[in-house]
Amino acid sequence: MSIDRLAARDWLKSLGVLVAGSMSVADARERIATYCPLLEQEFAPEIFNARSLAFVAQRQKYFPSFHEVCMHLTAWAEDRTPPKRLAITDQTAEVDWKAQHARERAEAKADWSDPAKVRRSRDNVLSSPVRQLEFGRMLAALVKRHAPQNLPVLPPEWREDAAMKEAAE
Repeated sequence: MSIDRLAARDWLKSLGVLVAGSMSVADARERIATYCPLLEQEFAPEIFNARSLAFVAQRQKYFPSFHEVCMHLTAWAEDRTPPKRLAITDQTAEVDWKAQHARERAEAKADWSDPAKVRRSRDNVLSSPVRQLEFGRMLAALVKRHAPQNLPVLPPEWREDAAMKEAAE
């Protein structure tokens, strides 16, 4: 078994210890055996470290689905990857990646600032009975980050402050 495979397998075992709760040992072994080769194909071995483990575990109450693991690992990796510098056709100059990043943030903020788009996103989440609260909270986090003035468009139970109150009770 390669070191890469051991890193992913040990990472998944540790995740199971942190969040599995009352999951049976057989179920945990089956999930780890199924997830491990797929995660190895999707992610570099250095992704499976203590910081990514803490990041994923903090976002789960139970052992996550494969989709959730991938979603959280991707988010963790993207937060830590410096933007790539873009070369212009003239090799003597480079695009300032900070300006590019600022432009992209401004575009995202403008996009989220449109209440009609936020309502459409809200309606898409509400139209699916599966995991509404989880997706609603994700949507609320994005709206809060990019256009907090549109938070009243969303149901109150999706907002972070409602989730905090619920956790405190």
